[in-house]
Amino acid sequence: MTHFVSYIPGKAAPQGSKKAFVISGRAVLVDASEGNKAWRKLVTTKLAQDPKLIRYKGAVNVSLCFFMEKAKSNKTNLMTQKPDIDKLARSVLDAMTDSFLIEDDSRVVYLNITKRWADENSLPGVIIHVWQDEPDA
Repeated sequence: MTHFVSYIPGKAAPQGSKKAFVISGRAVLVDASEGNKAWRKLVTTKLAQDPKLIRYKGAVNVSLCFFMEKAKSNKTNLMTQKPDIDKLARSVLDAMTDSFLIEDDSRVVYLNITKRWADENSLPGVIIHVWQDEPDA
């Protein structure tokens, strides 16, 4: 069983919601999340340049742990505000596909996602862990 683990530092941005505009009679959809394009590009680039990169084929298991910057005024211990955890994962899973770490996010058969506050021991970013149980036949 081969494992790939990578930490990508940065401000994680969600992907999912879209805004629609009509320009010259045509509908145009754009990402509603500020920062998603840059975040996804950063994750894609960092993964693609990682010398330990494994190009997984078939079914994969994925664990994502997001560390989010905490405002000084925030007193809660759990990261229960936006962005939504599923939208954070969507952005990283698409970047994993773009970097050829995985064939497609449809190949993910197990997904564990956590989001927590970054602190003095953990900078904002995401830890990506990918592994396979057995080769896909």
